[in-house]
Amino acid sequence: MKKIMRILGVTLLATLWVGCESLQSLDGKTSTEHAVKPAVPYNRIALATVSEPTFYDIKIMAYDFKAPGITLPGRIVAGGFNTTNKFVDQGRRNRRLTQTLDEWKFKLSDQLAMDVKEALEGLGYEVVMVTPKFRRGGKFASKLPAPEKPVDAYLDLYISFAGYVAIKPGEPYVPTIETPLRLTDAFSGEILYAGTMNYGGPVPVDGPTDRPADAQHTVRGWDNLCAVDCEVSPAVSGLTAGSQAIADLVAKNIK
Repeated sequence: MKKIMRILGVTLLATLWVGCESLQSLDGKTSTEHAVKPAVPYNRIALATVSEPTFYDIKIMAYDFKAPGITLPGRIVAGGFNTTNKFVDQGRRNRRLTQTLDEWKFKLSDQLAMDVKEALEGLGYEVVMVTPKFRRGGKFASKLPAPEKPVDAYLDLYISFAGYVAIKPGEPYVPTIETPLRLTDAFSGEILYAGTMNYGGPVPVDGPTDRPADAQHTVRGWDNLCAVDCEVSPAVSGLTAGSQAIADLVAKNIK
């Protein structure tokens, strides 16, 4: 008899416990799915779409202009004239490169988003794309929209520089991409990682956030970058390789 009473007592307590749990779930006070911070490492990341650069750059870091004037005012005038020529030449190169990439239907923004997504998925993450309603050019999005299903973190990045850089006239042009990024905890808003990934540039640098450009994509003479009578544009090839390298750096730094 005592054994039966103990069984009934245990059963009653279990029923009351389940009932309390049910009431808590019904009144919305218990929400373990949303109230408990996700475990690290994260499993699902929302990746923001990337903005396309307004212009791609072909930059010469140091011009060897010499002012031929004999008097000081002459030197100043000549220096001002050469500075003006520098910016006119810079604008002409940038427009030509941008036009060439447009003719080849190449957008680094789309390429980079695709490469980063694939790199993260290769590490086992589930990646969902989100599109900010507004992003001021060359900056992080002020607000990222909520995806259709909950995520553990948001990854936002933008292109601060994209193009080719030479140290001085006559030197080879090297593909160069600079991409700041920020990984944010979806629950707390805490910044989990922030940094800038760098590819290429005229001075090779290799490190956790830097990758030197592949020599096969270095071009002597910026006109060669803008060739259209070829199987694949040298500019497209160089920036595609850069995008893939940036994506690999992103994955290595936030894994």
